[in-house]
This record gives sequence, C-alpha cells and structure tokens, in this order.
Amino acid sequence: MKKEYKYHYTYRITNIIEKKYYYGVHSCNCLPKEDIGVKYFSSSKKEFVKDQKQNPQNYKYKVIKIFKTRVEAVAHEIFLHKKFNVKMHKLFYNASNQTSTGFDAGGNMTPQHKENLIKSNLGNTWNIGRKHSSEVNAKKASKGDKNGMYGEKHPPQRIDKISKNIIKSKQIKCICEFCSKESDKGNYNRWHGENCKMNPNISIEQLLKREPWNKTKI
Repeated sequence: MKKEYKYHYTYRITNIIEKKYYYGVHSCNCLPKEDIGVKYFSSSKKEFVKDQKQNPQNYKYKVIKIFKTRVEAVAHEIFLHKKFNVKMHKLFYNASNQTSTGFDAGGNMTPQHKENLIKSNLGNTWNIGRKHSSEVNAKKASKGDKNGMYGEKHPPQRIDKISKNIIKSKQIKCICEFCSKESDKGNYNRWHGENCKMNPNISIEQLLKREPWNKTKI
C-alpha cells in the first residue's frame, strides 16, 4: 500500500560558502521546516548529503512552497528546474532536470561538462530575427483598467518626447556577448549582457530578477 503524506513541498538548499544551490521536492508528515535540513538532505549524491551533515554551518535551507498533492509539488519542481536549467548551470548541484516524464540528466553532468555545454551555446544565433505572432502580442498587451495609464492622457509634448526616445533607442543595436542575439539598448540592459541566462557567471539573484512568463513567485 502506498504511503500517504500530509505535506508536499519544494525546497532550496544553499551552500553559503561555495554560493551554490540545489532545488528539490519532498513529501513528509511533519512540518516541512522540521524536515528539510533536519531529517532530509535531498536525493542528491551521497557526498552532498554527507557534507551537509558534517558541516551544517555551511548550509541554509528554505521551503519554497507547500502543496496539497505530490503532483502539484513536482510540477513546481519542474518549473524551477526549467527556469534555471539546473543540470547545465554551474551554480547548481542538481545533475538533472525534473520533467513530466522523469529526470532528464542529459548524460553525466559534471561541473566541467556543464561549463563545456554553456560555452558551446555561446554564439548561438538561431533565434535572431524571430518575432512573436500577432496572437501572442495581443495576449501580452494590457487593456482597460489593467493598463497603468488607464484613464490618463499624455500632453502633446510628452507624446512627442516619448516617440523620439523610442525611435532613438531602437536605432541603437547591441549584440549580447553571451548569446549573440541582437536587440535594442533597452532589451539588452534588461535581458542580456550580465543578465543573460547564457552568462556562465550569472548569479542566483540576477536569475530571480528575470520575470518568468507565468509570473510564479518563488
């Protein structure tokens, strides 16, 4: 008979010395905060678990979200793994990404292997010039009272200034040194350069600032 659990949660383990992370999912009957880092130390390699037990001062634990079902918890783990692409990112201990059909390890993902894969993606230009369809753009547009300027009107001088600034910014093209995509200055500053997800040295804080499409809070 399959064992029933009261809590299902996603969690993050942080090595505060090495500045590395691990995202996972677990189920338990005690409170999650009394489980992770106390009774449970991830399903990762034995060396990682052993180091947590021997050097507890080097680690901190966070319960990301608690769910009523295991299915919901695993779905959130899939989202987190996909968002950070943990199996390839050298700041994560995860050797594989959780998927709807199981773990995707993509081979033995050693730190060196992760770094080599990241380097192999530099200069990838397959997405340059691609545009969203009119249907996607329509969904992205904010209308009615959901728009921040709802009920407001810009004076003519303001409209003219905005128009000139937009034209000027779009005339300045920047090429990201990590993914090689070309974009205007505004998008470059927001999504590329040091903030590019292909930057092998991007920090967890920068990754968290990148807004996911589904706006899930973590």
